[in-house]
Amino acid sequence: MTAAGGGTIGTAAGPNLFALVEEAMAIGENGEDIVIDFDVGRSFLYDGNGAFTFIIPDLRAITRAGSGAVRGTLARSPDGAPIAHGVVSVHIAPDSMGVLGPLLATSRSGVDGKFTASFLRPGRYQLVAEDLARDAVAPAVRGDVTAGETADVGEVRF
Repeated sequence: MTAAGGGTIGTAAGPNLFALVEEAMAIGENGEDIVIDFDVGRSFLYDGNGAFTFIIPDLRAITRAGSGAVRGTLARSPDGAPIAHGVVSVHIAPDSMGVLGPLLATSRSGVDGKFTASFLRPGRYQLVAEDLARDAVAPAVRGDVTAGETADVGEVRF
């Protein structure tokens, strides 16, 4: 069983799982709370007919103190009605907002349209929201995450 820096977790009798730690985590003398985030939205593929297929587990590890979050509200234009159960994809932002960066995490909005994507490393992110009921995608918005804080991107309108 190996996990530090990448390796295989499992036994001969059970399933094997490859784990990769993207970058080193600073752990102080007194230890740290480490969060292992299992992203359901990236681990299953929906076939459009009510069934899901497990493709590969998407796991991220981060220290709680070294992470931040981004939040906002999904709303319809022009009436501002909240979008329940919308999908929010969090991408690592390149230098230009005109290019969509790699997908890092996903989140869903509640019945009130509010969403939070937590346990993100400090940095700049692009958020792309989808209203699945109307098959609509909102323009990407930017969120700058700082450790220990939650950035508010406000209303994301379609």
